[in-house]
Amino acid sequence: MIVLILLDTNGVEMCELDPESGLLSVTDWFRLYFAKSLDGKQSYLMRVPTDAYFNGEINMEAEMLIHLDACSENIEAEYAKEKKNSKARVHYDWLIPKLAATFLTGEDQGHRQINLLSIVDGKVEDFVPMAKLIEKYKVDAKTAAWILGRLYKLQSFLEMCGGLYNFDVDGVILEPRMHRLVYLGMPRSGELMRWNDSLRNATAAINDWVEFNGTEHEEDFRKLLDWTCSKDNSRKMTGVEAHHEFYDKLDEWWGHAYYPFTYMERDTGTWHTITDAPKL
Repeated sequence: MIVLILLDTNGVEMCELDPESGLLSVTDWFRLYFAKSLDGKQSYLMRVPTDAYFNGEINMEAEMLIHLDACSENIEAEYAKEKKNSKARVHYDWLIPKLAATFLTGEDQGHRQINLLSIVDGKVEDFVPMAKLIEKYKVDAKTAAWILGRLYKLQSFLEMCGGLYNFDVDGVILEPRMHRLVYLGMPRSGELMRWNDSLRNATAAINDWVEFNGTEHEEDFRKLLDWTCSKDNSRKMTGVEAHHEFYDKLDEWWGHAYYPFTYMERDTGTWHTITDAPKL
């Protein structure tokens, strides 16, 4: 195995990775790697531009993540003033990666800006790209609902912070056992959509993924998906209002309780939950 040690411009060793097995995804402007600290105790997602020309995009992501982290803390502080349960948190910080470090490599490594990303209260290695799950499995209505609900929550958070996002299925990673979703697809400059356009794209991806199998109220959920996907959908509400309305519907149909990730293997047509099948 070839291990690459990345150095900053001062020659300080920052992290290590396997350029082949650690590669998670590739676009025209960046590569996403699984990396580790030199002592092996900390895992990261590492965003590397394909060329120094895209350093500005990586730097924009770093600034955005710092801003979102501060917004999340401010919202938690406001929520703390009114919450009844002292341990309760809004946890918008669970939806986005945390910027662990950002640095510029030396000349021999292309003078590229690198972002090391961690996950709050989670391990990077426990998360699975949503795109890979879609390739192998279908999911039932309740599972699709909690995933879409996380995307509604993400949009309402970004709206409160003065921003939007462009939904890209390749930017979503999931930890099915704990119902965790983290969005990695921070938009490039000049590529922002209206919130309802992005949510429509997210809903369309969920709509294509879900397999209706007789779950109670799934016909209501199907109608909600179809309505949200419709190009005639011209919501007059904010993303925050839509988020609350969506969860009001889910509570009305299925109540507020943990539901295990439930999926069908595409190859065999057999259904499983994470409680009765090997780890995904």
